[in-house]
Amino acid sequence: MSRVHPIFEIQELIGEIVSWMPPRQTIHTALVNRTWFHASIPYLWYSVSLKGALSLLGKWGMCRDRFGFLETPTETQWDLFLVYSKHVRLLEGISLEGRLLQAATRFRPDSVTYLFPNLRVLIWTTMGDLTDLNALISPSLESFGLKVPELTASSFQRLCHLLITRLKVLRFLDIDVLVALKADIQCHHLFQELLEHFKETLMWIQIPSLFYTHKTLKMLSKIQHLCNLSIGPDNLLQINEIPVSWTDHKLIERRENFHSLQKFSFTGTQKKLCDKLLTRYSLSALLDFTWHSCTRLDDPEFLITIMVSSCPHLETLTVGHSQMYPIIPFTPPVIHWPAIRPLLRLQNLSTLSLNSWTIQMTPENLIELLSSRPPSRTWKILEIFTSTPLRLADLSLYNQYCPDLERLGIYIDGYSLNSFLAPSDHDERDIDQLLELHLLPHRRFSQLAVINFGYSQLHWKTSLAISSILLKLSEIPIVATGWDWPYWREVSARVLARWKAGKGNGWDAALRSERSTPTDSYEGWWNVIW
Repeated sequence: MSRVHPIFEIQELIGEIVSWMPPRQTIHTALVNRTWFHASIPYLWYSVSLKGALSLLGKWGMCRDRFGFLETPTETQWDLFLVYSKHVRLLEGISLEGRLLQAATRFRPDSVTYLFPNLRVLIWTTMGDLTDLNALISPSLESFGLKVPELTASSFQRLCHLLITRLKVLRFLDIDVLVALKADIQCHHLFQELLEHFKETLMWIQIPSLFYTHKTLKMLSKIQHLCNLSIGPDNLLQINEIPVSWTDHKLIERRENFHSLQKFSFTGTQKKLCDKLLTRYSLSALLDFTWHSCTRLDDPEFLITIMVSSCPHLETLTVGHSQMYPIIPFTPPVIHWPAIRPLLRLQNLSTLSLNSWTIQMTPENLIELLSSRPPSRTWKILEIFTSTPLRLADLSLYNQYCPDLERLGIYIDGYSLNSFLAPSDHDERDIDQLLELHLLPHRRFSQLAVINFGYSQLHWKTSLAISSILLKLSEIPIVATGWDWPYWREVSARVLARWKAGKGNGWDAALRSERSTPTDSYEGWWNVIW
């Protein structure tokens, strides 16, 4: 299984598929397909004995370099694991107790000798004392991740000191939410000292927004080779809908900073600091900008102006709600098309996802949007939800202008379609014939894998009918997604099981079978996989 079908690269599906695999096939999939490795690890260690997994360390390249613990191993398992520690270069999801490391001294009696001399990457998730890291952090370590919801200030201070004194090079730094440190000034100073110490080598940084201060921003601008910066999330999960305005700031002259930054992601509520980064620092190399927040963005003009004027090479723009936060139901603010049009001047832009706004646009505006890309760079991901319901005939425009489209987000007026089609008065064949009259594709989609119907509330038969037509326009299966995850899991499990069983040609057989599954009383956003 050296290659997988493009449909199986979709993150929403990987976990579902891997969970059904037998242990031997899970191992093979995890070790051969790099994109599946992280999704396979939990099932790999659940399904396979530790001894069996360890026996592969010397034979498989992926497993030789990486190893993950889903649960705290027993003392016997840990002792067995240490026998193979010379192979390990990446230790992920480690959750150890002090007694286990103490037992490990039988293999490493000298405390100065590191347990994993070749360790390159360490992701620390244990809730225990960080003193256990003394035996794990070796000079060969280049990437460090700390995934601890709460940590004492003294423990964090010891960690910073340990990283500064032990490591020669630090390229990747990932620090997750640290609630207990918010009010500790000394921790902020130590973190800034850590950035200063490794400013020559750091390339990828992810920090919680509680560490994102004016001084930290200034320190980040001194990191020469920083190419990926991710801020957040913070611990403000209880915040409800908060209007956020971008128009209170004026553009000012920028200094030459962040000239290497290619990807910036912000998740949180400290918008003023995000504004400062956008307005006072040069972002000329930025290729990917993501704003995830639990707040409303009522005025996009300022953000769009910044993107167009400061990031001429931008390829990906995402503005939406973070999956870190619970879904906050609200009506997205309506944005008029002229506010969005300046983005079309970004000729390298191929991924545009604006799921925090509802854009008022006409079919003519849609044609302008779809045809704005040069032939060599058409849209790959396009998720724009409009307050003006699109006609079914407009769907063929995507087919005509975006042959390389991989993910599509559209809004269809579910209420008018439901009443027009009257599913109770037509059988499924009639619905298909009605919809086919409106779809005259100029060419087939070659890459389309995901359809997101957004905020439209479609009757389940209407959703099935529309998706069945879209399926005929595509050479690979289509996933129609929304926000109703329990329903998504139920239907996807059935469809994938039938595909695996090889009934009929897989997807078509599952499609016919699933037509009669949901009930007419089930309301909400539908998640149906084809």
